Amino acid sequence: MPLSNAQKEFIQGSLCHFIDDTELNREQLLTLIANIKNAFQQTLLESNEFIFLQKYIAQPENYLQRLEKLSSSENKITVGEAQIEMLDYFSQQIKVIADRLNIPLSDLGWEKQNIINLLNASPNFNKEFISAASQFDTSERPSNLHIDTEGRIYDAFLVINREFLIITLSVTLHLDDKKIIKKEIDMDDIEFELEDDDINQQFDVFLQSLLPTARKEAEDWASKTVLTHLKDQDIIDPLTYASPYSKILLTHKFYYDSIRQGQIFFEQLFTLRENQYHTLINHAVMSLLKKNICDIQTAKDIAPSALRMLNNSVYYTQALEKKITLKELEEIPIKTTKLLILPAISNLVGRDKLQLKKIKYISLLSVNIFSNVFFYDKILQNKIDPDFIIQLPNKQKKNLRKTEMMKFISDNGFNSTIINLLTVPFYFKLYKKNKFHLEDFNNESSEKINLLLNDTIKKLIAKSILTVKSAMLLTAAQLTVLANKRINPQILDKTLALEQALYFNPSTSHAVRETIGINNRIHALIQAQQNPYNDSLEKINDTITRILQQYQIEKTEFLLILNKLFLYEIKNKLTAQSQPSALHRSISRQIEAYDQTSNSSPEEILNTIAQLVKHDSSQASSHFFSSGVNLKKLAISEYCAAINALKDAPRQVLTHD
Repeated sequence: MPLSNAQKEFIQGSLCHFIDDTELNREQLLTLIANIKNAFQQTLLESNEFIFLQKYIAQPENYLQRLEKLSSSENKITVGEAQIEMLDYFSQQIKVIADRLNIPLSDLGWEKQNIINLLNASPNFNKEFISAASQFDTSERPSNLHIDTEGRIYDAFLVINREFLIITLSVTLHLDDKKIIKKEIDMDDIEFELEDDDINQQFDVFLQSLLPTARKEAEDWASKTVLTHLKDQDIIDPLTYASPYSKILLTHKFYYDSIRQGQIFFEQLFTLRENQYHTLINHAVMSLLKKNICDIQTAKDIAPSALRMLNNSVYYTQALEKKITLKELEEIPIKTTKLLILPAISNLVGRDKLQLKKIKYISLLSVNIFSNVFFYDKILQNKIDPDFIIQLPNKQKKNLRKTEMMKFISDNGFNSTIINLLTVPFYFKLYKKNKFHLEDFNNESSEKINLLLNDTIKKLIAKSILTVKSAMLLTAAQLTVLANKRINPQILDKTLALEQALYFNPSTSHAVRETIGINNRIHALIQAQQNPYNDSLEKINDTITRILQQYQIEKTEFLLILNKLFLYEIKNKLTAQSQPSALHRSISRQIEAYDQTSNSSPEEILNTIAQLVKHDSSQASSHFFSSGVNLKKLAISEYCAAINALKDAPRQVLTHD
């Protein structure tokens, strides 16, 4: 049955003090929304300022007394209807503030439907609303309305005479077992205007709205009385100044008892500021003081970041068990604490799956991964290393959460080295196209696989100069040479068949580098017009022999690389021509034909080019560049002769055991 207007107004009047300021900014509104959501969805500590709201929500029958009577009909109402009205009221107030700030509700994280679903699932949702019995004083007090004073050394009630509409605030102060002071304060300055004939309905709404004022009155009187009492007892110096918040702190039983017993000195607290007061009355902080984990000086100045963390049951427990220190909590940036107190993160910390020192700068992307049910469960089952996820670059973290990546992990398990590679879109696309297989990485080191992430290596693979599989046939040292661009990038071309050049030498990259050096020395030798059979050539022959023996290279493969290197040098020079001659075009066609078909050997192509240059009747062969470099200085014929001499050298010179 829908609530009557009177019932709705009664509920709204009971809750209005929780949103007593509609002039909030965006950040304040977000904080308010978070607090209200927590009151509906989580279990709050007693020290939380919204604990009273949570009690209203959980057991409205105890606080909305006579609500079921505020209707002209006989229809019954349920606990759930009262709870939904509370939620509607907060939704309306939040929308008013959001509209003023011109912020859509969808941007604020106000999840009304989720809260409704949670309330619907409660066993009390459909329970009939029957108010808990009111407290009556059969002598002079017709009815009492209790004021929440949990943890204080005083009790307070609003004493209500309904017949004469008289309200009195009654406070009982317990200074010790023998000394109890009572005080009754007339609420004379409170005005109540009757708007229609239903006085009970209006008066109940009015009483609820009066509670914050009554609570402040009781607190002011109790704090002044306690301070005077402690000064009279010489526990506090009579001349000691006390700030308003220092006085109020004395009404909290823990601090009152600690000061009386000399465990805390009031001189440490007499200039207490508002923020320090709220820190000290925090349940977690008081527990740390009771356990002697920190002293009062440290406690009152605990950083907001540490305080927020301590309000989480996981970090609170770890602080009590001395698994974490206040210093560690205070080092956490305030923005990060919002992420660390999320249920998924704090639960993983509580189960020793995450270490606080490793997540104090955790990114939102990491939090989103850990909060994903798939990854959360895998981490709890020790099937995923959370430290790996934390260290993963942000771009790769985004890919890790994709459905196809999670399916891959589900099917193949979580190998951090492989996942580090496949979260790079370039490699995941290659994998999906069957360009490589997981078996290609068997027994390979993570160092070697991680080199595939290098931009230079990726470019070589993208240009089909390398493949993932052939890269894995290289050593880590060879891949490092490529990654650091220690080989001239111009050499890294298909015409050089770099894959074969490195593949024949699976143990080191030095042979390739020395091969390039040999090539250059042959050029220098033959351009100096020296006899290819003289001592200089023999020295080159000796060097080649050493390379063959040291790196276990076949002579034919070695000479093949020399020829390819020289052929590529010719191609580079032709490419640099702005106005190629007929000779240059003929040579280019020979090289292009070799690139496309590879039917001929590099040696055959070089011999063909040598003949073209030798028989060229034009002037084009005289100048290879416009700058005047002579084409014949490449000494192609001489180079071929030198190679032939090496090829035909005695077997014992060019072979190895």
